[in-house]
Amino acid sequence: MPAFKSDIYITITTAGKSFRIGGVRLPNKRYSLKRGRSWAKKMPQATLSEIFTEARKWAVEQSKT
Repeated sequence: MPAFKSDIYITITTAGKSFRIGGVRLPNKRYSLKRGRSWAKKMPQATLSEIFTEARKWAVEQSKT
């Protein structure tokens, strides 16, 4: 599979932990998501709203620990 440069990067940081999501925009206006160098398995495609919703859920979970 060829290497794709992400069109968007989102970095989420909370409670001293962080992760970065990269997304390649698809023709249907969704994003194919990458975590690091590999494609995301939990949510392979999503809209920006879905990405931010999941990011907020992760941040809340991490802030409780």
